[in-house]
Amino acid sequence: MTTIQLHIPFIPPSINRLYFNNKYSGGRTLSKEGDVFKIRVKDYIVQNYLEKLNELNPRSIFSVSIVFYLPIEDLFTSGKNVKSPYRKKDLGNLEKVIIDCLKDFVMDDDCQIFSESLIKIPSRTYRGMRIDIIEQDLTSYLLPYIHETDKESKDFCKDLARVYKRVEDFKLAESRKS
Repeated sequence: MTTIQLHIPFIPPSINRLYFNNKYSGGRTLSKEGDVFKIRVKDYIVQNYLEKLNELNPRSIFSVSIVFYLPIEDLFTSGKNVKSPYRKKDLGNLEKVIIDCLKDFVMDDDCQIFSESLIKIPSRTYRGMRIDIIEQDLTSYLLPYIHETDKESKDFCKDLARVYKRVEDFKLAESRKS
């Protein structure tokens, strides 16, 4: 299990500025501002973390934790006629573009993320993100969560662990030959 922590000193723009409704495809499309943000994040990752990220196996499964350090005024509001003291800053919207950026460096597809944690922290001075990427061993990750009555799934995970072990042993033997 490998853990890598990234510190990105900026945050994504609002979802309304990241994507727009595409009238031709009927879906959402990354905006020019969203494209610029993704390029900025990718450039920052290349400059600061590429060597570390190359230690990860892109075919593994991952746990990802993202902490967003946001300006206090983006999270809270005040006034007499305010329905809620909280401003709408949806974590899911912030997360999507970050996962898309990581996908190009860490994993083949974002479906390989089996666990995700999103946290927003009010901050007066720091604006940015901390991203923890944990490469997981599939079987040791899944086994504790499989329901005790689901013997088939437990057996499947154990079989899968044996197959992965044989593949890793084969890779090691091949690398020693060369």
